[in-house]
Amino acid sequence: MYDHDPGELDDLGWEEFIRRQWDAVYTAYRTGRGRRTLCRGWADLLEAGLDCSQELADLLVRAEILDRADRDLELTTDPRGLVTGMSLVMITCCSFSRALLVSAFIRASSAGTSAAERCAGLSR
Repeated sequence: MYDHDPGELDDLGWEEFIRRQWDAVYTAYRTGRGRRTLCRGWADLLEAGLDCSQELADLLVRAEILDRADRDLELTTDPRGLVTGMSLVMITCCSFSRALLVSAFIRASSAGTSAAERCAGLSR
């Protein structure tokens, strides 16, 4: 994780960590803190929320935040609209991460390696 040490998740508990990280991402949008802060917040949220590697969280942020300028969440002034948009990002990231794991499993099967060996870099 970028802004937290691994023990913080254990100390706070999963639900509290996710709540705080969700609030941090929401606040970053509302205050215009900058793309880097925003993306790091999303990466930490996704890594902990999906229990995935930082590499996968970074891929998801690139695909769903950086490369999706049409999402317009940074310009959203309506709090409800922002929460709705953030929720859609989470749904999309969950679907995308599952697709990546399925793809890795298929590649592993065709390459003759175990799925666990192939997916080890994408998910914990």
